[in-house]
Amino acid sequence: MIRSVPSYVIPGTYLENLRFLEDKGGIDSVELLFFIYDDDTKRLLDAEIEGIRSYASRFGFTLHMPDLPLAEHGELIERTADFIRHYVVHPQGEAARCIPTWSSRWGERFLLENTRSLGEFEATWIEAGYPPICCDTGHLLLAGESPARFLSEHADRIAEVHLHGLEKGIDHHGFDGDETWFRETDGFFSAFDGVVNAEVFTYGEAMRIGKALDSLTRP
Repeated sequence: MIRSVPSYVIPGTYLENLRFLEDKGGIDSVELLFFIYDDDTKRLLDAEIEGIRSYASRFGFTLHMPDLPLAEHGELIERTADFIRHYVVHPQGEAARCIPTWSSRWGERFLLENTRSLGEFEATWIEAGYPPICCDTGHLLLAGESPARFLSEHADRIAEVHLHGLEKGIDHHGFDGDETWFRETDGFFSAFDGVVNAEVFTYGEAMRIGKALDSLTRP
């Protein structure tokens, strides 16, 4: 598997996080977070995009599109398509129309992510023509669903996993590896060769998930 962390594991900009992560072992890829794409974000990207691109020899990159995907966000894809492996898209906004359009231009690297509403995910997935999937374990747990079951049912279309657990009913937390829901995913992760992103927002929590993965995949 390709092990990834988000571009925010310490307080700071994209480049500040990449500099922090550069010498850290066990990290193959970084998920660039663009939950919003407003004027401030565009200015930051203007200032840092060449620096980010310079890390393409150290890290693979994926990119989380804005939470409400719109056709106008093609600008963000245009600016980053030369070094991004996957774009992760929520099933809201104009996702069902955008994914086929973007895929026809930039290839089949736009992944539909399950959010807490599996009904919304399924409807958008069908309308968008069954694109590849990003499985988010935290969203499944919030919905009371089994990550192992979802991974098994969609195994042939899953290209990336956003791996995180719950703490006091809130997602984007690390976990220790002995949780039943996680142990049940053993068969999937043992064979998976896609991106596994520890989608938490501190370095310590990301390493906690890394240790849990080690315990699952260790011979």
